[in-house]
Amino acid sequence: MKNIVKSVLFIAAMMLFSVGVQAQQIVEFDGPQRQTLGDILGGASTVPDTHYTLFEGDDANSTLDNRVDYVTAGSRMPYQLMEPTGFNASWSFQYKWGFFQANGTTPYDLALMALTGATTTAPTVLTPISGQPNYYSQNEIAIDIPNVTFAGGASYVTMFIGNNIRTLDGNDNELCAPGADVMSEVRIVPPPSIEWNFSAAVPDEITLCNQASIPFPVTVSGYGEYEIEVTISYVGGAGNKQSIGYVVFGAVTDDGDDFNLLLDESLFAEFAENSVGRPFEYGIYEISITNITDRISRKSLVAVEGIVPLATSVYTVEIMAAPVPVLRHIRNN
Repeated sequence: MKNIVKSVLFIAAMMLFSVGVQAQQIVEFDGPQRQTLGDILGGASTVPDTHYTLFEGDDANSTLDNRVDYVTAGSRMPYQLMEPTGFNASWSFQYKWGFFQANGTTPYDLALMALTGATTTAPTVLTPISGQPNYYSQNEIAIDIPNVTFAGGASYVTMFIGNNIRTLDGNDNELCAPGADVMSEVRIVPPPSIEWNFSAAVPDEITLCNQASIPFPVTVSGYGEYEIEVTISYVGGAGNKQSIGYVVFGAVTDDGDDFNLLLDESLFAEFAENSVGRPFEYGIYEISITNITDRISRKSLVAVEGIVPLATSVYTVEIMAAPVPVLRHIRNN
């Protein structure tokens, strides 16, 4: 089931630095982050076995078991039929791939792609074997998961994958007629989402005194292990902005639907490396959310955009220096 997660997130990685001070400049997010499966593969022609699991059993490291596959709508996912072993070396095999809606019979018309190039915008589309509809030479493929509609607040939409294998002898004669297709369940879930959760205690414009950390009120929805990408801009004089990208990692709990996050003071040290003509820890900061991912959306071969607030929805924080009393007296000598 879908988790609505409450947690305190900790800063795990500092992003882009060495930016200039220009009028209203927002620097594109760039830098190390939790990678999608496609980033990890780096264009490889196959997925390592360590990333795959069977459609059965429980995963001790997850709140989800592996008897079904959870995927994000709009993602690109690889699948692998294990190659038969222990057969005559002269035999060959053909692999059936079918994709069906929840009733198990209405097909999804999905193009199969080769793993090579599946992390790009121009993947290679595979062609079925002539005279054998839905059968392919490839036992490992990728598909684009449909952008389905989640009617009535449904947390997922079911899709089934139907597989079979034809066995051929050295003269391409079928040896054993395939039995019934094996059907495996896939649950298509929405992308993770995040929204501001402003209140009287933490409004969208807040002033803090002598504070190098910022309360960050947001509500997230998804499957945990969140990564939130934000852009934080220091608003200097004469309408100048100096901006950095920042990424925040989230822990997973199950006890609510909102949380606070404290941005580490190392953030302000990053601004200090770029002279803005005043102490780095004081001034006005504008924070906007640019993306959110969770552990399911990062399974994709291509990046999946989370659901975030409008770009015009900005959290403004002014950090002020409270005066410190310094008493003087007439010298004694």
